[in-house]
Amino acid sequence: MTTHTYQQRDRLLQKEAAFPAAGATVKTDAFDLGPITHLGYRNRNMEFEFSSPELTKTELPPGMTLKFSLEFSDDPDFTKGVAVFYCNEWVQTGTNAGTEGIVRRFRVSTDSKRYARLTCKNVGGTLSGKTFLFELLT
Repeated sequence: MTTHTYQQRDRLLQKEAAFPAAGATVKTDAFDLGPITHLGYRNRNMEFEFSSPELTKTELPPGMTLKFSLEFSDDPDFTKGVAVFYCNEWVQTGTNAGTEGIVRRFRVSTDSKRYARLTCKNVGGTLSGKTFLFELLT
């Protein structure tokens, strides 16, 4: 049996992804939230956090946006039965002064679908070398 330090275990609960090219979409690897019990739910709520860094006006020009959404599926490949949440609420928009980083913390219900991932759609920025982070906190 492999023994992990706290720092190693914490990294196992993080999914980091590079921002996509302009006009493209990228998806993090999925978290497996585990099966639902015979009672119809998981034994505990899951809390997540996602964060996106501060961006300059060169990286995300004025009026250009990054749109984040959360996807759930019972299929690990997300080929069927995908539920999408927060698709118009988590948006980072470029301004002449750049854009602030964003952090969103949220919980999912105990009867949600088994797999969860975060998607990012880039509508016109040049974000070479920048990443965003999706974490399972509990």
